[in-house]
Amino acid sequence: MFKARKVARGIGTYSLKPLSFHGCKGMTDIFFLSGLFSLRKLDLSDCCILDEGIASDLGCLSSLIELNISGNNFVDISKSSLKMLPRLRILELVGCERLERLAELPTTTEEIFADNCAFLMSSMGILTNYKMLQQVSFTNCVGLLQNQRTHVMATSLWLHLF
Repeated sequence: MFKARKVARGIGTYSLKPLSFHGCKGMTDIFFLSGLFSLRKLDLSDCCILDEGIASDLGCLSSLIELNISGNNFVDISKSSLKMLPRLRILELVGCERLERLAELPTTTEEIFADNCAFLMSSMGILTNYKMLQQVSFTNCVGLLQNQRTHVMATSLWLHLF
C-alpha cells in the first residue's frame, strides 16, 4: 500500500489501487480524491477529518471496496456520499468517538466496524436493510445501550445476520 504524507498535484493520473493517508493530521478536506477512479482501498484513519470534510468528496470513487475512516472527528456523517460508492464492501469507523449517526450505505456493504464510537445512537435499525451484510461490530458503543429501542433493533440485526 502506498502511504502518502502530502497530496501531489496530478495524483489522479496514477492508477493507484490502495492508498493510505493514515495519521496525516493536516487533512481537513479530501477534495483531491476526485480523479482516483481505480482506487480499491482507502485509509483516511486518524486524519482529524470533520463532517464537512467527508460530506461529498467520496462519491466519485466508483471502484472503492474498502474504506477506513476510523479515528476521525465526525459527529454526523449522514450527509456524506458513502451511498454513492457502488462497490463498497467494508467500512471502518473504529474510534470515531464523537460520531452520533451513520450515513446511508450502499447495498453492497458486507462489513461495518464501528467500535468505540461512544455517542453513536440508533443506527442498528437501518442495518437490517443491507442484504449483503455479514459482519458488524459495535463494541463499546455505549450510546446504543442508552436507547431502549436499540435492544429490539439489535435482535432484528442478529436475526438478519444469521
